Amino acid sequence: MTGGPPERPLTALLVAALVLIVGAFVGGTLLTQAISSRMEADASDIANNAAPHVQQLTLARTALTKIRILAERANEECARQDAPFFADEIERMAGEMQDSVATYLMAPAFPGEEALQASARRRGRWKKEAFRERRRRPASNLEVSST
Repeated sequence: MTGGPPERPLTALLVAALVLIVGAFVGGTLLTQAISSRMEADASDIANNAAPHVQQLTLARTALTKIRILAERANEECARQDAPFFADEIERMAGEMQDSVATYLMAPAFPGEEALQASARRRGRWKKEAFRERRRRPASNLEVSST
């Protein structure tokens, strides 16, 4: 029987292989679509929930940088008798920083961010009290370090 039609087991094997290949392709496509859909949902969460948090924390960091610069300028100029202390500017920037942090803390926590917000709340209370205490002291009680 050489040169005749192919045998049935070979045809069945080829059909099974074809069904397996098509099934794997369809399964892979469905899996890819499910993963892509989840990634899109995560990206939307980041855009809607995390981006505003990042913006508020960036504003707070900018205010802290400005406070540091003003403090360094005040420190450099403190030897002069008529040197500005920049207290009003520093207090305004501290208020901006506190507003940004407060806005961040009022927003709903992004998954995994609860511990960070709790830590920021604890530190914020301590720093706010220290800043208020420092502002209550008269200027004559402030000491300038020579180091």
